[in-house]
Amino acid sequence: MHRQHPVRTWVEWQEQKAQKSRGHEPEQMPTTSECEHHLLQIVTTLKQGADAAAEEAGWKAADPSRYPQQVCRGLARLLSQGKVSSEDAQWLARHIGGQLPPGWGAVWMERGCSKLEGTLTDQLQLVVNYLRAMEIRCVRCQVRQAGTCRQCHLGWCTLCEQEREECDVCSVPITLTATSGVGGAKSYAQRLQATGMKSAEMVSVYMHKLGEIFVEKVSDVRRRATVDGQAAAPGESLEFLAHVRG
Repeated sequence: MHRQHPVRTWVEWQEQKAQKSRGHEPEQMPTTSECEHHLLQIVTTLKQGADAAAEEAGWKAADPSRYPQQVCRGLARLLSQGKVSSEDAQWLARHIGGQLPPGWGAVWMERGCSKLEGTLTDQLQLVVNYLRAMEIRCVRCQVRQAGTCRQCHLGWCTLCEQEREECDVCSVPITLTATSGVGGAKSYAQRLQATGMKSAEMVSVYMHKLGEIFVEKVSDVRRRATVDGQAAAPGESLEFLAHVRG
């Protein structure tokens, strides 16, 4: 891979950031509301004339390069609730776009989110359309999102977010529709009512998390050699060098 390849430069940038902040990493992935809070704090502190250290701390907590989905949802939540002006939203959008991973950043620019022109409603629609294009699988369990909010039309995972009863962007109580090809989607309360089950009886296994129990780290990746140059099936073209725990 060329040294100036966008993916390579982004990975090297991430490694440098990890070395600088080692020992100060957040314990878990931030939520949409937490990212909304940090983004609002960044704007507020800048208006109050705070120093660069305060802004840097805010971006470290809501880092678009590490948590693109949560940070973009946090911006959408700010716009949905009208907590920022159009000018503040444009400033945040420019800074978010400059820190997004290569794939996310390219689509961000293509869909006009880097400029984020128009009213708050227009800006919200731009960010929502962007998220709908980028959010296919749940960022936590990697299962395809099956739930859809009727208000803002953003998806959510009916597997690892079973107890959610309101949208994390527009805060409207969730009335679900099923995403095409995924199957029926019901909220946690609706499923309990339909089956008569208690909360303690609901058991789920997250296969992505289960894999993390066995794999300690992935140290290398290569393209799998194929016989006679035949194309590999989707998802089978790469091989990873994984270190198994124990």
